[in-house]
Amino acid sequence: MPRKNDFNLGTYRHVPTAAVEMTDAGPRERRLLYRPFPHRGLVPLAAGVIGGVICYAFAQLSALIPGFDVVGGWQQALGRGTDFVAETAVGCALGGSLLWRSLWRRRTLEAARKGGRPALRALLVPGLWLGVGYAWVGLAGAFLVLYMRTGPAAQPLPVRFLFGIAMAPVLLATSLVLHFWIYLAAVGSTSGVLAALLAASLWRTHPEVPIREPR
Repeated sequence: MPRKNDFNLGTYRHVPTAAVEMTDAGPRERRLLYRPFPHRGLVPLAAGVIGGVICYAFAQLSALIPGFDVVGGWQQALGRGTDFVAETAVGCALGGSLLWRSLWRRRTLEAARKGGRPALRALLVPGLWLGVGYAWVGLAGAFLVLYMRTGPAAQPLPVRFLFGIAMAPVLLATSLVLHFWIYLAAVGSTSGVLAALLAASLWRTHPEVPIREPR
């Protein structure tokens, strides 16, 4: 008679282990928390408007510096009659939405989770580098919209979309030659600081709630 397999060889059952966090009272099981935000639909709109204002302000400042006219440089490269209103709005909405999502969902120490100055100290530095990084993502999206709007009219829309994706890296490389990265770093870091300030203030009125109670 074959012996019964007491160890269930050949079968596997995953048993998740609880994450442990250190507190003043000692280690405890970490609760799964999330921070609800009921106005997520307004984030792209607000990011597009606020980001557009920031881009316009820095563009006007760049025009005062000899040899550093951002808008004039791109108009000279792409055509004097080219405007970038739609592209700026789309790029700011894309990059700003990703920036806000990353900061709003960021995990911090327990002292910073209730908002205020501790939250600002925890979000400020990530907001700076995330703002610059997502500014490049928004710029790529703006270049895609620019090609779809100003590309050859004979190209079908799906083909123009694919060509826009291919042209975005080329235009990103061109932005480095035109010293556009300085302008983009200023816009991204400013947006990151503003997003960190707003998130730290709203964390007070939007506390984290548990997804489930610990076992």
